[in-house]
Amino acid sequence: LGLHKLGDRRRLTQAVLRLNHGGGVDPGPQPGALGWTVDEVVSWTEKQGFSEQQSAAFRTHGITGDVLVDLN
Repeated sequence: LGLHKLGDRRRLTQAVLRLNHGGGVDPGPQPGALGWTVDEVVSWTEKQGFSEQQSAAFRTHGITGDVLVDLN
C-alpha cells in the first residue's frame, strides 16, 4: 500500500486499532467502519495524516472498510 517506512506502517496499525475500538467512527449501514466505501477509507486515511499518494494506494487496491479493519 505504499507504506515502505516502518513509522508509516506503525501509524496505520495504531489508527486501525483506534478505529476498531470505535474511535471517531460514525455508524453507517453497518457498525463502525465495516460499511465504508473505498472513498470513505481514503478520506479517513488522509484525516489520519497519510499523504495523498499513500491514500491513493488504498483506492488502487480497492480497500473498503471491512478490508481495512482486517489489515495486519
